[in-house]
Amino acid sequence: MKNFLTAFVLGALLAAASVSLGGNELDLGGGSIKGQGITVTNKTSSDSLNATSDVGQMFTNATAGAEVVLTLPTAAAGLTYTFYNMTTNGMQITAASGDTIEIDGAVSVTAGNIDTQTVGAHLTLTAIDGTQWLATDELPYEWQVDDTETGHGAHGEYYWSATANTATSGPTKAAGTTTALQTLGFSHASNKLTYNGKLTLDFLVTVSISMTKDGGTATTGNIHIAKNGSIVTGLNVSRTLANTSDVGSMAFSGTVNLMPTDYIEIYVETANDDDVDVQLGVVSIVEAGR
Repeated sequence: MKNFLTAFVLGALLAAASVSLGGNELDLGGGSIKGQGITVTNKTSSDSLNATSDVGQMFTNATAGAEVVLTLPTAAAGLTYTFYNMTTNGMQITAASGDTIEIDGAVSVTAGNIDTQTVGAHLTLTAIDGTQWLATDELPYEWQVDDTETGHGAHGEYYWSATANTATSGPTKAAGTTTALQTLGFSHASNKLTYNGKLTLDFLVTVSISMTKDGGTATTGNIHIAKNGSIVTGLNVSRTLANTSDVGSMAFSGTVNLMPTDYIEIYVETANDDDVDVQLGVVSIVEAGR
C-alpha cells in the first residue's frame, strides 16, 4: 500500500504543470521536480545519465509508454542516483563499459544491467570506486541482474495432479503428473523444481505426500528429498504401509543449499521394493530465513 500511494502521489505531481511550494519551485515543464535536497526527473524514453548534472537525482518513468533504459556514466567513487519504477513497462539500468552493478551480493557482468517490472520497486546506486556500483535501499527480489532473478525471495511449488505407479528398487523418483502452483526464481518441469537464481543460497523444502503400495505384505514406505538426482542424507521420512488400501500420509521439511541450475525432486521407496502410487502431494521451496 505504501509503494502504491507513493507511486500515485509522484504520478499526480509529474502530470502537473507548475506548482509553487513556498519558496521551492516545482517546475514540470521539462519533467523535473526541483525542491529542497533532491530533484525528481520523469524519464519517458531511454537516456544516458550525466556524471555531473544528474548526480543525486531520483529518476522515475511515471508516464513512459515503454520500458525506459537508463545508462549510467562511467563509475567514479561517490556518484549516486536513485530510481523508482512506476509502470509495468519497467525500468532497466545499464552499467558503462567495464563497470558492474551489485544487488545484495548478486553482481552483474561488466556493462551488465538490472531491471524490474514491479511497480514501486526502487533503489539507490552508488559508485564505490571506478568500476563498481552498489545498490542500497532496495528489495532485492524486485530486481533482476542481467535478466536473472538474484535468488533472494525465490520460491516454487507444485502438486500431484495425476497419480502413476512408481516401480521401486531402492530410492526412485516419484512418478505421476505434477502441476506448478507458484514460481519465482524457479522453473517446474518433469516433477522437479530447478533453481534459476544468480546467487548460491539456502532453501527450505517442505514435502507433504500420501501414498499407497500396490501389493504384498506390510512394509515401510520412505520419502526422500533429492538434489540433482541424489537423495540428501537425513532429509527423509518413513511410515508403515499395512496393505494396498492403507494411504500413508507423510510430511517433513529440510534445508538444502542450491547453486544456479541445481534442482530438487522427490524419491520414494519401500523396504521390500513394492511398487507405490503417490495419491496426493505438494512440494514447496522458499529461501531459508526470509
